[in-house]
Amino acid sequence: MSFAKRGTWLLAAPALAALALVAVGCEEEKECVGAECLTGGSSSSSSSGGGSGGGGGSGGGAACPPPADVPGVGPLVAVSTITFSPDLSMRTDTIQFADKLTVDGKVDGARTIELAGTNSTLWQSKNKGEMFLAEADTGTVIKYGLGMDGTIEEKGKIGFAAYGVTSFYWTLVAMDTSSHAFLFDEKTLQGFIWNPDCMTITSNVDLTSKFNTMDGGKAYTIWREIQTLQVGGKFFASFHYFDPATAAILPRSGMLIMDPAKDSFDVVEIQNCAGLHNSVLGEDGKIYSGSGVIAAGANFLGVPGSMCLARFDPATMTWDETYKPNVPQLVDGMAVQYVGGLFKNASDPKAPTYVRVLLKDLVPASIKNPLNVAAAPLWKTYKLDDIANPMAATDTMIAPAGGIIYPIEMDGKTYVSDAAIQQGKSWMIDLSTDPPSKALELSGWGYYAVKFH
Repeated sequence: MSFAKRGTWLLAAPALAALALVAVGCEEEKECVGAECLTGGSSSSSSSGGGSGGGGGSGGGAACPPPADVPGVGPLVAVSTITFSPDLSMRTDTIQFADKLTVDGKVDGARTIELAGTNSTLWQSKNKGEMFLAEADTGTVIKYGLGMDGTIEEKGKIGFAAYGVTSFYWTLVAMDTSSHAFLFDEKTLQGFIWNPDCMTITSNVDLTSKFNTMDGGKAYTIWREIQTLQVGGKFFASFHYFDPATAAILPRSGMLIMDPAKDSFDVVEIQNCAGLHNSVLGEDGKIYSGSGVIAAGANFLGVPGSMCLARFDPATMTWDETYKPNVPQLVDGMAVQYVGGLFKNASDPKAPTYVRVLLKDLVPASIKNPLNVAAAPLWKTYKLDDIANPMAATDTMIAPAGGIIYPIEMDGKTYVSDAAIQQGKSWMIDLSTDPPSKALELSGWGYYAVKFH
C-alpha cells in the first residue's frame, strides 16, 4: 500500500465501519426455533459432572463413530470470508475452500458455502473431513462433513437455548479430543463441556462470579482472543473487559483457563493492565499477552494508557508482577507510539514476536472510534528482539496492514490476514518467514481458516 502524501489516506470511512463491525460482532438477539433449539437438562452448578445432554443425547458416555473418509477428495482448508458490495454498504459472509494457505494454494470456488448470518466462527475438528461453525445469530454449533460424493454438507447441529443461549458473540471453542471440547459463551458467562462426535452437551457451569464485569454501574463484555494456547494439557486465552457500544476498556484484564482433566473453567485477573487480547508462548514456557490494537486505537484517541505486555506462568497460574516492559518506547526512539497486538509463528519456539505500530500521522481527523482506527490499514509490523526481555523493536519494512489479528495455525506455520477491501481481495501472511510474506490470495476478506480435510 502506498500513500500519496502525508495525511492522505486511501481507504474510505465506510470500509472502516464495515471492518469495525466484524471486529466486535453483532449484538442483535434472535430467538432460536425448531430443530435449532435442542433440549437439554438442568444446569450443573459446578464445573464437572454429567448433566443431561443437548440434542436429545446424554453427556459424553456414548461412542459415536468418526466420519468415514471419502476417496478422491484432496486437501481442503476452510476460510471464513466477508465480501463487501462496491459501495461497502452490504456484506456477504461465506466459507471458501482452498487446497492450502501457501502462496501456491488454489481456491475451489465451486465449494463456497454462503452463510445466512454474520460473524459466525469456524472451528477445526479433531476428525479428518469435518469442521464446526458456531452460528452467531442462533447460538447453534453446526457440524459439516463430506458426503459420499465428496460434497460438503451439514452433518449435525447442537443448540444451547435450553441454557439461555440464543445467539453467540464470537464465542470461544477449545477442542480437547474428538469427543471432548469446551465452549465459553461470553454473553451469558457460561462454560460448556460438549461432545463433538455425538453433538451432545455433557455439562455446564455458571461463570458469572469469576468475572468482574461491572464498573460504575455498567456491565462490560468479556472480549478475548480468538484462539487458545494449549500448554501442559490446559487451554489458555487472555481477555479484557470491553463495551462494544462505546469501545470503552477497563484497566484490568485476565486469563481464562480450561482444564480437560478437571472439566474446569478458571479465571486469573491482572490489575492495571488494559486490553489484553493476543498471546504467544515464549521459549521459556511462559505465556506473553499483549493489549490489542483496539486498546491502542483508544489510546490514540485520548484514552489514557499505552500498550500493556504481561507474562503469565502456566505452571503456577500467576501473572508476573515484575514483568512490565515499555514496548512503545522501543519503537524508533519516539516519545509517543501506539502499539498493539502480539503474534509469532507458534510452531517455532525461537520464532520472532511481532507487534503492530500505528502510523499515527496518517489517521484522518474525522476518525473518532478506536474500532475504526484498529481496522485501518495504517499499522506497521515491528519485530521484538526478545519477548522475555524486550530491548529493541525493529521495523520489518513490510507494507502497512489492518491492525486486527486473528492467528491461524496450519501445517507448522502461523498466518494472519491482510486485506485490500476496496479491491475486493485479501492475502494470508506467512509468519514462518522473516520478515512475514504474502501467501494465498483470496477474493473478499478471508480473515480466519481451519483445516477441513
